[in-house]
Amino acid sequence: MNEYKITYRTVEGNAQRLIVERTEAAARKQLKADVEGAEITDVELVDDNANATKAQERATLAKIKAMVAELGPRSYLATAFEGCFEIAEENIDDDAAYSMKGRFELEAQRAIERGYEVDRLKAEVKRLNSGIDELVQKDDERKAALERLGRKVLSDELYTAIRDLAQEDRTAARQRMEESAETMAALAETPQDIAFAAAVTGYREAKKRRALCEDILTGLENMSEE
Repeated sequence: MNEYKITYRTVEGNAQRLIVERTEAAARKQLKADVEGAEITDVELVDDNANATKAQERATLAKIKAMVAELGPRSYLATAFEGCFEIAEENIDDDAAYSMKGRFELEAQRAIERGYEVDRLKAEVKRLNSGIDELVQKDDERKAALERLGRKVLSDELYTAIRDLAQEDRTAARQRMEESAETMAALAETPQDIAFAAAVTGYREAKKRRALCEDILTGLENMSEE
């Protein structure tokens, strides 16, 4: 488009105006339409690469759409221009520079990026599956360990029998300790007596036996709490 600086005269005096049009004749016609009674005294081309106005863009777009519509909905041009008119309208409304090519290239780039993301997600899924397999293996190992431990756990009957035996043995050990202590007391004045030495030995053995029984009972009690 060309931009013209038009100098004109009216009853109010001289004035100037910039008009964008395809030709000088079109610019003169536009000024005459806008300013009633104007007498043009000079026309100067100031820019031969000016942008059209939005009104001119819309008018041209309407003409193109009408021409394409006359060819029919299945024409080659109608097919090629599908979606382009809407983009042109957006450009005019938004002062933008959208294009079908630009959108295609953008979608192509997004597709490439989505491909990278798919590859990344596949790798992540593979890593997670590997982690799941590891967890399953550990769970199987844990179950096997629990099964082995279960075979080592005492039954209620065996637990009761061991507890009763330990309690009886502890009671018997305490009784032997008391008997040995009485013997040592009675022979305190003759510690060289062989019976005194036997009583000391018996006391010590009974004490160890009592301690062992108490350890067994404590262990059984801890097992029942678990």
